[in-house]
Amino acid sequence: EILITSPHIYYTDWLTAELKPAIDRGVRVRIITWPSYERKVFKSVEEVYEDKKQYFTLKRFLEMFPPGTVRLNDNIHAKLVAVDGREVLITTANITQTGLWENYEIGFWAENEELAMQAKEFFETVWNSEDTIELNENTLEPKVAWAEIMDIKSRREAKE
Repeated sequence: EILITSPHIYYTDWLTAELKPAIDRGVRVRIITWPSYERKVFKSVEEVYEDKKQYFTLKRFLEMFPPGTVRLNDNIHAKLVAVDGREVLITTANITQTGLWENYEIGFWAENEELAMQAKEFFETVWNSEDTIELNENTLEPKVAWAEIMDIKSRREAKE
């Protein structure tokens, strides 16, 4: 099992090249990332505009990975990778060329089951959150994803 969270995931041919064979071997891969719109406060769906780099990556994920592999959450900021409940990477770096190879970032990798299980628990909390939506052909479109996420948030606020 491979669990990944990162708000930004850009220029990921290397990532899909690594993950696709694992998926084909039966490894369960799940990713939580941001939708394909710029992260800012919009007042209406008409104001929403596309983050082209994120859109390209999400489109690639849809083309290469089975349904249910990727979910979207516009509040995710954690950057982590947990593997098989044994290894974990926690880092400040987004999964982007800049984050991984250009910025001054820091991270911690451990082969530690307890820490990996805590990372998995965090991942599952976000994965199963009502604020997290499935990536599909509809939610790939930034305006659709934004409207769906805002609808979820406004229904929750109305209950409170």
